[in-house]
Amino acid sequence: MIEGPKPTALDVRRTIMENPITWLGIDLTKTIFHVCGMDRDGNIIAQRRFRREALQRYLAELPGCRIGMEACGGSHYWARYCRAQGHDARLIAPKFVKGPGEAEQERRAGRERPDTWTQSPLRHADT
Repeated sequence: MIEGPKPTALDVRRTIMENPITWLGIDLTKTIFHVCGMDRDGNIIAQRRFRREALQRYLAELPGCRIGMEACGGSHYWARYCRAQGHDARLIAPKFVKGPGEAEQERRAGRERPDTWTQSPLRHADT
């Protein structure tokens, strides 16, 4: 993880304006949501954790981008919400998503990237 002071909302907006997020991966859970954003060159420019209300505010302020998330019970709600905010939401079949052990190891090593859903060809689930 990146060391240093926690970025403020102004810092996040400035980063988004300088390097627009083109891909956003969301790890959906019950209360905490992990978000990883990449620019068009594949560089990670945003990694954050949100609670439900904060994620809704973040998605509303974020310029339109492609969003990928694992297809599960709550993902259809989030895909519809993202589309209502002007994003291109894609659901990924669970068999194409890395398991918790692999993802956690990559997070610890500082290599968390939403490569799973930027690879092509990748079949997406219907919403």
